[in-house]
Amino acid sequence: MNNAVYQCDLTWPYKLKSDLFSLMLPVFALDGKATNDAIIYYKGLYLEINTIKNSIGRATIKDKAILVFCLSQLMVKLNNSYETGNIASFTAYDFLTTIGKGTTGKDYKDLEKSLQRLNNTRITTNLTVKGISLPTEARLITEYRYIKTSAANYIEVTLPEWLLECAHKGIVLDLHSTYFELSRPLHRRIYEICQQKCGGIYPKGKISVSNLHRLVGSGSSVAKFRCVIRELTQTWNLEHFTLTLNKSILHISKTLQKSEQPTVSGVADTDQS
Repeated sequence: MNNAVYQCDLTWPYKLKSDLFSLMLPVFALDGKATNDAIIYYKGLYLEINTIKNSIGRATIKDKAILVFCLSQLMVKLNNSYETGNIASFTAYDFLTTIGKGTTGKDYKDLEKSLQRLNNTRITTNLTVKGISLPTEARLITEYRYIKTSAANYIEVTLPEWLLECAHKGIVLDLHSTYFELSRPLHRRIYEICQQKCGGIYPKGKISVSNLHRLVGSGSSVAKFRCVIRELTQTWNLEHFTLTLNKSILHISKTLQKSEQPTVSGVADTDQS
């Protein structure tokens, strides 16, 4: 499978997918200007995030769209018994239109910056998901390059081994088709936490605001963050999740569709402490 390329094909019906590591811990920064390394502790787990010296900063939750796109395309091919590889090939135009972005010069430059940040960000954690653990200083993507052909110009993204292992073992979780429509980084991260807690066999979950603050990776105070969450519960418009704040506990409930079949079960965490 080394250095084998699979073509991302938007004509196939597919669901958006995420790895569980970045759902369960705040791997990605909310702020696009975040440049500092970080260490996060949560219930005996730790996550250390480092960037290569002189890089343009940490990978952000918006940059994660590239991983979601590549992983989603990889899963649909695996589920249909097609041969795959570790290199995702796609055009910038296909990617940008899929995630609801424009196709101006600025959008293409922003895509290049996203690729750089993903390539320059390393993570270390003691979290193990279904027997899979990340190597020390795991890369978010191994490398990327531009390929010019007579038909089109392609981007080739080499996925790391840990992400490939998650894909081949089915250790991924569905994201709603409107995930990319969540334009605010905080909303996108809150949705991920809701999906991780209610994406398996549990239609309901809860979490304390202080723990939510850690899992979001917010740089604000807990008190200010609580005010933001209270406002969010009043304006949240994703119909399949309902958020209710009761004192310092955020309650999450999910309306399951008849056709909805969770990919991974038993990963929800209902602990409120």
